[in-house]
Amino acid sequence: MAVKIDLRKAYDSVDCVFLRRVLESADFLDHVMEWIYTCVSTASFSMMANGSQEGFFKASRGLYQGDPFSPYFFLLVLQVLSDHLDGAASEGLLYLHPRCKSPKITHLAFADDLFIFLVVDPIFAFNL
Repeated sequence: MAVKIDLRKAYDSVDCVFLRRVLESADFLDHVMEWIYTCVSTASFSMMANGSQEGFFKASRGLYQGDPFSPYFFLLVLQVLSDHLDGAASEGLLYLHPRCKSPKITHLAFADDLFIFLVVDPIFAFNL
């Protein structure tokens, strides 16, 4: 079985606090983490209407696709998901397809798509 997950909207749902934890686990320097966290958590936007700038409104959450830094931050977050999928396969919580066992391929990630490769346990499938 292959599961395709569209990550396009995932940019907008990455929580700032989770991003901060990911940066901490990646051993970013404290002052660099503060700069990044400030940029992500205090973002605000403005609109142009009929050639004039109209007010500011505060961003409601995390990363945004138009932000030049968001692809880098999103890759860090995606690495956490990747590590969890690999760990679940190592612990036998995911059944790998026989052709994916060597080398161990649990998933493939592209720009905004994620493919997860699994074998459905026949006993589990029978009980559905």
